[in-house]
Amino acid sequence: MTEWDEQKRRESKFRTFLSRIPKEHSFDAEDRAALRTLARYAKVFPAKHIFKYFGESKPDAVLILDGVAARVRLTEKGSRRILGFVLAGELSIAPTSTAYATYELIAQGACLAVTVPWYTLRMLEQEHSNIRRFLEWHAQKEICVLQDKFVAMSGAQVEEKLTYLLEDIYSRLENVEKAESGRMSLPLKQRDMADAVGASVVQVSKTLSKM
Repeated sequence: MTEWDEQKRRESKFRTFLSRIPKEHSFDAEDRAALRTLARYAKVFPAKHIFKYFGESKPDAVLILDGVAARVRLTEKGSRRILGFVLAGELSIAPTSTAYATYELIAQGACLAVTVPWYTLRMLEQEHSNIRRFLEWHAQKEICVLQDKFVAMSGAQVEEKLTYLLEDIYSRLENVEKAESGRMSLPLKQRDMADAVGASVVQVSKTLSKM
């Protein structure tokens, strides 16, 4: 693949991110041009790469262009607990509440991604008011996502947790026309789903076969 082809691939993947932005966050031509410059810094990260620890005072943002990353927190017993997934075309920035800001973002497989330094985010916010409002909304949304998952997973059975997880992923893929008519290409392994719902791989496998 030539450098030109690679640049085109990055821009194509970046359009998926732009298509995910809600219509109420209208961007003008200058806003979109500023955001598109981020695609130039995309590169492929290997599986298990730790993008950032979201407990730092000035964490980078991470834009996944292709692949899947997981928000992971270590439990007191030393095991990992997946708090949620960041799919292709989605941005992960630190939540505004410190109660939900202590986790790592880890590539679940090879990922094409952009890490956006904290100072770059601040510069975008200062120069583009529409982008600033979008980033403020997105940071608050991160809290809502983590809160909703905590409520949905608390006290539920494995089948209920898996149903919530699959429906959530389906709706997000459907928004960018990557799922339709009840079908999708699931970008997760059973081990990932097991970590996300707090069950064993065997439990997940048996439950999926019944669904």
